[in-house]
Amino acid sequence: MKVFESGNIRNVALVGHQGSGKTMLAESMLYATGALQRMGSIEEGTTVSDYHSSEHEREMSVFASLMHVEYGGNKINVIDTPGYPDFVGEVSASLHVVNTAIFVINATDGVQVGTEIGWRAAEKAETPAMFVINQMDRSKSDFRAIIEQIKDRFGRGATVVQLPAGVGSRTIIDVLVMKEISFDDHGKQSTSEISEEYLEEAEALHNELVENIAENDE
Repeated sequence: MKVFESGNIRNVALVGHQGSGKTMLAESMLYATGALQRMGSIEEGTTVSDYHSSEHEREMSVFASLMHVEYGGNKINVIDTPGYPDFVGEVSASLHVVNTAIFVINATDGVQVGTEIGWRAAEKAETPAMFVINQMDRSKSDFRAIIEQIKDRFGRGATVVQLPAGVGSRTIIDVLVMKEISFDDHGKQSTSEISEEYLEEAEALHNELVENIAENDE
């Protein structure tokens, strides 16, 4: 078994409303880093995290499940937490042992009850948070509207790090490194300069990100 130094280990929890896509995000992380050769399916009961018979029957997470991926010389321990309010205890316990809560938000549904419950648990545990807007390939998704909703509910300190280059696109714009990143059907990425149509917005978001970093402590 490969041994990692403590500085190369990160612990994160996937948190969010039921159906926001936490389990399939975890499955995608495992697949993209080579831990899986084929992604599983919730309907078929073949995902790594939803392995219990009650989870197969309900087609949703009931227990918090621990997985790990290796990326860039680091080990990332990933806890997939249930989104149904009845199982908030699993969420609360997970948030006390991780470095970061990753809130998964459905691009068409926005902030939901499970998001709110998870946020209160994260505040109580004083766990830093980030947001992943999922299912951006849906026709009714509105990235900028979701960002405003997040800021209104969770604070203006929520800062964009990446934005999609068009609805349904496999390309994102990283405003930290100021590059456009495209993914093919197999998840392989390529990097290019930011397209002219997104450059002005990307520069504004980059400046906002730098300012918000400067305003916060380590």
